[in-house]
Amino acid sequence: MEASGNMTIILDPNSINLSPETVNLLEEVSEAAEKLNSLKPFDEDVDHRVTREFLPDRVTASLNIEGIAVTRRQTLLMMDSMTLSASGSKEERELLNALRADEFVYDLAKRDEGISSLSIREINKLILDGVRDGAGSFRDQDVQISGSQFQPPDFMSVPPLVSEMIDKFQHTLGLHPVVRAAWLHGTFTKIHPFIDGNGRTGRLIQDFVLMQGGLYPTGIPSSMRDNYYDALEQADNGKWDDLCQMICQVELNLISRVQAIVDEVKSRGQFVSLLAAKAKEKKVGRLHKQYVVWRQRMENFLHLLTKTCDEVNNASDVIQIRTETFEIISFEKWKEVSDNGRAANTWAAKQTWLIDGVALYRTILFFRRHDFRPDDVFSTDVLYGTVALKITGGEPILGVKYNFDAFGDAEIHFREILWVDERLQLLTFAGETRTGRFGNEEVWKTEELTESSSAIQGLIEDIFMRKLGLGA
Repeated sequence: MEASGNMTIILDPNSINLSPETVNLLEEVSEAAEKLNSLKPFDEDVDHRVTREFLPDRVTASLNIEGIAVTRRQTLLMMDSMTLSASGSKEERELLNALRADEFVYDLAKRDEGISSLSIREINKLILDGVRDGAGSFRDQDVQISGSQFQPPDFMSVPPLVSEMIDKFQHTLGLHPVVRAAWLHGTFTKIHPFIDGNGRTGRLIQDFVLMQGGLYPTGIPSSMRDNYYDALEQADNGKWDDLCQMICQVELNLISRVQAIVDEVKSRGQFVSLLAAKAKEKKVGRLHKQYVVWRQRMENFLHLLTKTCDEVNNASDVIQIRTETFEIISFEKWKEVSDNGRAANTWAAKQTWLIDGVALYRTILFFRRHDFRPDDVFSTDVLYGTVALKITGGEPILGVKYNFDAFGDAEIHFREILWVDERLQLLTFAGETRTGRFGNEEVWKTEELTESSSAIQGLIEDIFMRKLGLGA
């Protein structure tokens, strides 16, 4: 893109001239990608590892380039939770936004949709959500970039320039994906359509083009920051070799790393198969020992719950708790819940809560796998596959369906009982919420149960005193 007086002229991408070195690199990328694509579809383990290894590097680097100090470890943790606590920092918000924007671009490329002014604005909106006013809106003022020999066009020129950029991009299908990506990235960056977030938005639309072209999203490694800005400045002057070569080099490195992962998974396949039969027998034995201990602890808890409710019934003619217990789930069903998250027929107890003989509330205790949460005090490795005793409930009315996925009665604190770290752990609603991926979500706290009676007493008090207003 060139400037003529105060007018910005967008270069026709089909007129780009590249050096022989760049052309050779483009051919290398095509050959390497074709060889790798011939091995697809990949094993699920390969796809998982590629995402797990490449995404945090790319997102972390894009933020670091903009001076936002986040680490790869922070990115991995945010990938697991995809939520922001009420006390979350600005950096954490920027990180969550970057991951959401990356996910949006990935889905856009997967749907094979073309780039548009609307999608570009949506990317910027996701990047700046909750960080800066005007997220996703083209700038309404002129800006200057310090240290740059080329300054962005006036703000009134932004909408028509973006439209022209998109129109010219739609006529580049005959070009190499790397050239298309570099041109769109460089042209967008020079238009500088937004007040903030232009760099991150530009790198994401570059990655969008690469993915649509059958390549891997490269981003720009933070170690190449200075060379990256130099390459963009060269592109401003109509010289695209540096930017194209940079993207090619990162792409070839990524393809090589993916090939190594594919080879590793393939080479260990036979070894794993031979080992699996022996390991399965040992694992089943180990899991059964875990199940036996878990079952005993759950039986003890439910026995004490029933006994305590019977004592309440015997002591009062005003309040009553009708309790129906069920057989603890079998070892096979326990494994099914641990592996798949849920199974049919996993109720442990059904209780109806009455005052003066009138049934006012019903609770159901059931078994389901614990879902990872941002407020978990144990690591995901420790909690992986843990089968929890959960609660749901509501008014005992025919036809009413209880929510077995997310019980959210704020007047009842009990949420789950876990057997973790050789101890029973009680998870309760802490009385506050935070902004999560799907809106407001509860904050939970975890406490070790030295005796089950405290959890049972708390549940009974919450239902009769708080929920049913007996203490009012």
